[in-house]
Amino acid sequence: MNKKVILVVLILLVLFSGCAEKKEQELKDYKIEINSGLLDFETESIGLEVETETMLSRARFEVFDETKELKCFDYFDLKKGKNKISVKCPETYAEKLFLEITPSDGITKKMPIEIKFDLKEDIVLKKGFKYYFQTKYTVSPSTDHNIFILDENKDFTKGIVYGKPANTPEYYILFLLDKNLNQIFISNIEKKCSKAYNSVITSNIPQGNVFKLLFPFFLSYLGNDENYSFDDLIKNKYTFARYTDENGEFMLAEFHLIKETIWQGREAYQIEYWFEGLRSLTLFVQAKKPNIILYGYSEKKTNDYSLTFKREIKEEFNEEKQDCFSD
Repeated sequence: MNKKVILVVLILLVLFSGCAEKKEQELKDYKIEINSGLLDFETESIGLEVETETMLSRARFEVFDETKELKCFDYFDLKKGKNKISVKCPETYAEKLFLEITPSDGITKKMPIEIKFDLKEDIVLKKGFKYYFQTKYTVSPSTDHNIFILDENKDFTKGIVYGKPANTPEYYILFLLDKNLNQIFISNIEKKCSKAYNSVITSNIPQGNVFKLLFPFFLSYLGNDENYSFDDLIKNKYTFARYTDENGEFMLAEFHLIKETIWQGREAYQIEYWFEGLRSLTLFVQAKKPNIILYGYSEKKTNDYSLTFKREIKEEFNEEKQDCFSD
């Protein structure tokens, strides 16, 4: 009896194997060509022009980097001829990637693709321009930060941080950025422009909300501490700084360089800030001077916030309208 059962099982296995082999043989070998690949930094998507000899439904697209790590995938219905598709693929900035396309009833096509992209110009803080950042908070409205560049020379950039958070008075902070030392000097935070203009410019950063208001210049703010070195961070992938936070509390900050990357089309460093053994901030910092923060976010669950560089606008700060010269 057992021998009969074994015989039946063997027969079924042979039949199943034959069916599976036949099914594999029935997979169609479609002709698929990739004509172009373009990376869109704004949407973090790879645009592809795909040409097929027939209509394909539910074709799976997989994108791999040179280490064969899967970066992203999606499914598309393709018509006969040329198709333009967009594959969402965050943090994928290699010029050469590998694509695998698997039609629902066809064999997988593997092919390298050359990705085209144009890096954006570095932010250099030009006189007569405004640099607009936006901060978002978990428990309060978003805040717009407008940084106007008033003047510059080979050693210093002079500017003013101006903003009006929701339900709070407007504020002004005058600053000088040392281009050589990557260090910042600022006035007091004032509700009137004239008071900011008449206050003493100092490297002794005042407390209060200045930390968040100057967040784009966070690394320059740390440059006021003799222990901190941005160059050491880039060279050794680690540095530390002693400073006081927005509440006036002493802090020992550790910084770790995670990798060189591209953020929204600009060369950047991904840097993590650690405090008391916990990662508190993740920063994407422009690689070229001034090393301003292009994007950064806090990981405090009680009050998360993020800061994002939005745009550069040709606009001068109207000192007369803002009454900056009165006593």
